[in-house]
Amino acid sequence: MEILPRPPLGGLLTRRGRYGAEGSALPAISAGTFAIAGEPFIYSHIIDSCEHLKEAGMTGVGFIRAYGLHWAWDEVHHRELWGKRGRSIATHRLTNFWEQTGIYVLHDPWGAYYVGQVAEQMIGERLTQHSRPKLSSGKDNPHYKKWTHFSWFGFHALLLPRQPTGITLVKEKRPEALLANIGNTINDVEALLMMTLGTTRVGNKHSEKFTSAEQWDQVTLHELPAAMELAKRQAVEVKSGVRRWPAASSGPL
Repeated sequence: MEILPRPPLGGLLTRRGRYGAEGSALPAISAGTFAIAGEPFIYSHIIDSCEHLKEAGMTGVGFIRAYGLHWAWDEVHHRELWGKRGRSIATHRLTNFWEQTGIYVLHDPWGAYYVGQVAEQMIGERLTQHSRPKLSSGKDNPHYKKWTHFSWFGFHALLLPRQPTGITLVKEKRPEALLANIGNTINDVEALLMMTLGTTRVGNKHSEKFTSAEQWDQVTLHELPAAMELAKRQAVEVKSGVRRWPAASSGPL
């Protein structure tokens, strides 16, 4: 792994490993994939350089709106990435995240193996491409069977109200201004790095949370029928006036 020299204060690394402009607050992430060079050093430098900016502009939302950690690829259905929140009919929420866009991390048994992002394509389609033995060009896929789990960090928020089935939908349109608030953006970058690099198990004594994102638990193959049935029961009770839809962030994972 290449370790780059320490940049001047405020100069952060871009996706190609070069320094941004002096005083830059964000790494430049463009379409396609990006790699993290010198992970522990870059992480600490971003936090050291930008900690003082957290006190400003912390209202509004962050650019990560929903996320899932260490989901198993062998539990994924065709065109379905099911996530859930809540354990009872009062708090249950069920969503298919196949059409999300955002940042994703592939994990092998030793940790993070590959990092990429999806802007125009669906995240489910991109993950499927990484799981196939051949690329569309006919060449061997370099990532085939080199990862077993994945984490995702989505840019799309969720819609309300629910479908008659009780399933929450992902918004079709991604916000045009994802990084509108400097304080929230820095907070989300720190949380993203902590979760991706796993530094809460090593040097960080606290775990940062995203400004406005919810964590979703994976629905496994054997859990899906019961989860869908619970969502349908919930929809029936809402329609009859027995209960209301649970609010965002309601209930434990």
